Amino acid sequence: LSVTAKAGSAGHPDYFEVTRKDGSTATYGAKGASGAEDRVYVDPADETETGQVLTWAVREVKDSAGNKIVYTYTDAEDAHRVTAISYAYGDGTARAEARFTYGDRKDPSAGYLAGRTVQSTQRLLRVTMYSSPGTRPLKALYNYRLSYRAVADTAPDKVSRLDAVQGCVGSGATLCQPKTEFTWSEPDTLFKATGTTLTLNTEGKWTPVDFNPADFNGDGLTDLAWTETKGNKHRLRYALANKTTGQLSAARFVGGGTALEYDDDYGTSDYGNNLRVHTEVVDYNGDGRHDLLVYRAETDETRLHLSVPQAAGGWLLSAGAATNDRVLRGRYRYADLNADGLLDAYKLVVTGYSPHDSRVPVSYGLEVRLLKPAPGQPPSSSRYYAFAPAHTLAVPFTQLAPIAPPDGSPPDTPPSYYQWRTLEQADVPLADRDGDGRADLITWGDTWLRSFGVAVTARRLEVFRQADAGFARYGAADGIPVSAAYTPKGLRAQDLNGDGLSDLMYFTGLWYTKAKDNVQWTGNWH
Repeated sequence: LSVTAKAGSAGHPDYFEVTRKDGSTATYGAKGASGAEDRVYVDPADETETGQVLTWAVREVKDSAGNKIVYTYTDAEDAHRVTAISYAYGDGTARAEARFTYGDRKDPSAGYLAGRTVQSTQRLLRVTMYSSPGTRPLKALYNYRLSYRAVADTAPDKVSRLDAVQGCVGSGATLCQPKTEFTWSEPDTLFKATGTTLTLNTEGKWTPVDFNPADFNGDGLTDLAWTETKGNKHRLRYALANKTTGQLSAARFVGGGTALEYDDDYGTSDYGNNLRVHTEVVDYNGDGRHDLLVYRAETDETRLHLSVPQAAGGWLLSAGAATNDRVLRGRYRYADLNADGLLDAYKLVVTGYSPHDSRVPVSYGLEVRLLKPAPGQPPSSSRYYAFAPAHTLAVPFTQLAPIAPPDGSPPDTPPSYYQWRTLEQADVPLADRDGDGRADLITWGDTWLRSFGVAVTARRLEVFRQADAGFARYGAADGIPVSAAYTPKGLRAQDLNGDGLSDLMYFTGLWYTKAKDNVQWTGNWH
């Protein structure tokens, strides 16, 4: 299968052509303006289009012998929908066609695609089949009529549901077959009356932390992984959900017990994120089952705990002790950076410092390691994918010019910095902020002041969008209280207004210590 962008300009194709191994082709969109392109409407009142295309629908499918099927669409503000499918072009003219008739729906819906409003106010009412033997005009042979339950009868969600389909001769409803009727179960919108509990450990003194829901065995039920700490030790554990009862039960690691214990400190998030162990739930090999990536500062490496099938049935996590389980040196974060459906690794790095002050960065980059097919591994291998060698994408950054201290004393010689700027990777997963389908970068931007000591005097959130050759500055929020970056999980990405784009909210406030190793937080979300 190959997909080729056609016409247009670099990065802005006009349409696409897909070629398959059997020689068949499919065209999505068409040259110039086409009804097969779902375009952006900027003014629903007068249906004014922009040149932007949200989706390219299939316009034509052709087999290796040249036989084609052509799709016709209506692109309107109230929905982009297919209106006809034409085929049997033996003499160059369509001798068969399916036509689609729509009507207003009583439960209109709206959503967002790439930050643009997408509406659905129509529903399918009838499909009429036409044929034309010889050279005669197309004639209606048969039609399928769809009827729907009244919205008022579909409690509790009031959603339009298909009630029956009936086939009739010609284009009318005079001579018809019996209806095919549908029965729907009502969705349960309430929580269960009773919940389920899991005793994480019965040994005492081990404190569970860092809970991560996942589906390790691909059965559709929610499993759980967590870390436990005791003194300067920590251990990794997980539990699988029972398909019959839904209850969680502790599971063992391949070749070991139900816990992987390590003689190094888990760390603390009392003042900022000082954790020394970081666990990420990922699907490393694209098999539909979750795996674990665990970074330990003690060894400065990231190890893979892969979900692997067992001879007796079921799936368990590997112990991560094999040589090829060390997949990364250092701590990375993870996102699909190149929109290929695979998880990539990245971290913000300083690529240059001031020659006059080693604390002052002058350039940044995003070190990226894309997940790619591993050389020599067959597609059936659980190790088919591996992280490729690192490459760095430029991140725009301008350092403050050296200035004299405000007390009037001259700057140091050679020039040093009285105040300067830095970027810090925000502890939030990358997401698509601008709707172009690619993950964008979020950082904390700090301004530092050197007086009797060094302290942060100003904080801001900075967002960088992916561009063709790196990143471009997308936007910033200034004047954020310094406490925002020091609150555990104090920055989150969430679609707050339902427009399909990720919004950012952050926590600010005061913290105080009530007792040793016990920090309490108060404040507000913004």
